[in-house]
Amino acid sequence: KEYMGLQDSLLFLQNFLRDQPRFDVIAGHSNGALMTSIVGFFMEHKTDWLPKDKRCKGVLCLNSPNSYDTEIFLGPLVAQHGPMTTIPSLHVLGGPSDFTYEGSKKLRETHHPGGKVLEHTAGHFFPTEQHYNDDILKILNDMMEESV
Repeated sequence: KEYMGLQDSLLFLQNFLRDQPRFDVIAGHSNGALMTSIVGFFMEHKTDWLPKDKRCKGVLCLNSPNSYDTEIFLGPLVAQHGPMTTIPSLHVLGGPSDFTYEGSKKLRETHHPGGKVLEHTAGHFFPTEQHYNDDILKILNDMMEESV
């Protein structure tokens, strides 16, 4: 199966990240979480994709899409290169009632082993309760300190 525009989107992101100051973390929600995962994967495994001084220190994936899309996008890359292990990741999952829960879990388990997980009960949304935001910031800060 081919997704129209995927290559153009990746090229756009590659050029954008090359032209910007370095980002500590890149984040994406839903389909953006899957794209964030692909970008992180490219930063780790395709050494010519971005100069080393432009690579982020971590990725934040919020409510990734279903497992079918995850396998279409990342399955062949992981089969060829192995999972993403050197760039820290945080996966925020909307709990079993979120329609993307299983895809988010699978993305973390198969493509980001060792990635940190935070579950919340807000479903397919960014959690707005302060304690979740505090937890996310603490985990991200810890990831940044570990990657220095």
